[in-house]
Amino acid sequence: TQNGNNNVYCQDNKTSWFNWTWTEDQKKMLDFTCKLIHLRKHTNIFSRRKFFHGRDIHGKGVTDIRWLSPDGDDMTEEEWHHSYVRCMGMLLNGEAMNEYDQKGRRITDDIYILMVNSYWEDVPFYMPDKQKQLKWELVVDTYDGKFEDKVVEDHYLLKARSLVLLRQIKSMD
Repeated sequence: TQNGNNNVYCQDNKTSWFNWTWTEDQKKMLDFTCKLIHLRKHTNIFSRRKFFHGRDIHGKGVTDIRWLSPDGDDMTEEEWHHSYVRCMGMLLNGEAMNEYDQKGRRITDDIYILMVNSYWEDVPFYMPDKQKQLKWELVVDTYDGKFEDKVVEDHYLLKARSLVLLRQIKSMD
């Protein structure tokens, strides 16, 4: 500013004025953001107090976090060093959380996959552990801002420049 005062709290002009008449797009963005905040606050895996380890837990061959390539396999060391990798996934295993509440009860959660596509084209992202024939449900897709019920079995078409969160559906075996 001309007088060197960059703090908006003390300016009564367009710098600090807020337009309270929202467009439909702004209302949709607020609704979307509120849903994300609710998801973050009410999902244990996103409220962890400890860091992920990325290694086998208690020798069971289960990890708390896995990094996935679009083919559904774990990312290789070589893939980590390629600058052209534009799509990847992160599997967060809420069943392998090593945390306890104030009363000493173990805290667990569902298993989630967070998939990110920074590429300008759509990418089919295949689900991990294909031999287990797991089913996943869509939690959120940032491409269209949807929080909807959709079951994913084999792959998900990850739209360009989007982020998708899936939750593993527990089988009733």
